[in-house]
Amino acid sequence: MKATNLPKTDLTGLCDPYVTVAIDGNFDCQKTQIKKVELNPVWNESFYLPVKDPQNQIITVSLFDFNSIASDQLLEKWEIPIPDNDDSINEKFDFFFYKKKIKLL
Repeated sequence: MKATNLPKTDLTGLCDPYVTVAIDGNFDCQKTQIKKVELNPVWNESFYLPVKDPQNQIITVSLFDFNSIASDQLLEKWEIPIPDNDDSINEKFDFFFYKKKIKLL
């Protein structure tokens, strides 16, 4: 997963981004590594999230800027429906849906 042209949120004129991925109704939220001083981060990380009720659950992807002094700043948030079929790909977010599990590529 990657982000491009992030806003300059730090005093240094850069950003320390990370992403969280969660499924509503599931307390198992996954978080990427923080990419220090980076406006175009790339995360080569994979997560698996269990899906219990695909018709009624959504994936929430949140992009944050880490801040060691104050609260982390939410930069963007997306809510993505889970597809009906067991085997599909969401091209925009690099999600692979397979057998009621989600892999973030």
